[in-house]
Amino acid sequence: RGGRRMRNIMPRRRTIISFIIGWGILTFLFIFTATQFNLAEISALGLNVPFTDRLATITDDLMNGVPLISATGSTRMGKQVAGKVSSRLGRSILELGGNNAIIITPEADLSITIIGALFGAVGTCGQRCTSTRRLIIHDSIYNTVKEKLTSAYSQLNIGNPLDEKNHVGPLIDKDAVKIYLSAIEKAKQEGGKVLIEGKVLSGNGYESGCYVCPVIIEAENNFKIVQEETFAPILYIMKYSELEEAIGMQNNVAQGLSLSLIHISEPTRLLSISYSGVCLEKKKGGGGG
Repeated sequence: RGGRRMRNIMPRRRTIISFIIGWGILTFLFIFTATQFNLAEISALGLNVPFTDRLATITDDLMNGVPLISATGSTRMGKQVAGKVSSRLGRSILELGGNNAIIITPEADLSITIIGALFGAVGTCGQRCTSTRRLIIHDSIYNTVKEKLTSAYSQLNIGNPLDEKNHVGPLIDKDAVKIYLSAIEKAKQEGGKVLIEGKVLSGNGYESGCYVCPVIIEAENNFKIVQEETFAPILYIMKYSELEEAIGMQNNVAQGLSLSLIHISEPTRLLSISYSGVCLEKKKGGGGG
């Protein structure tokens, strides 16, 4: 009995100790950094400031004074960070670019498919590095998935994310809104068919001008805009006939990061789904990827 009690208690103690140590380190780093640089300069690294077009606001002193820079964001942002840090032979950890897809096979459970695709595309208003950007659907179920998905989108509540009744919150700022609107127009110009229209919401509760409607666009994988990563709730849907074709479409973008495969398979099958050689093994009775 005593032994079991100890096993239950020890992880909690470790958690508390780890939290205290972690908080202490974070506090020390903040105080140390604040004493070395102006707080105005540090604020440029805040979570509410897009890195992509504002890296110039981070002074050379700050970039040169931090031993290790870790950044997540677009490839464009990463090149700017890497250029500044490498110029002093510094170190950086960069996670850059995502153009994530969900491949939906004919055997997919569509109830799971719609929920997964919906959350993947509109959760956090499409502003996760792992947000779903592309839906690659087998042509035999394409129309069914399209109908169910557009129906689900029409039921979304958009508003203050602190209200549990809402499904979609705002974009980070008005620059992001401009990028969102521009991407929609580019998709139209390339021949994309908008199934769920996008717009900027206004009125009570939307005074920030950063609340937008999630968009679904029928597109081709080779569209230039589809090949880009847009941090916004824009979902491109497209057809495939053979699984190898779908995997090729997934891989045929400059970015990487993640892939989902929704299906129920019969025999075991190995699927190479990324340039890095990562494989998924799907066995009989398996679920989504």
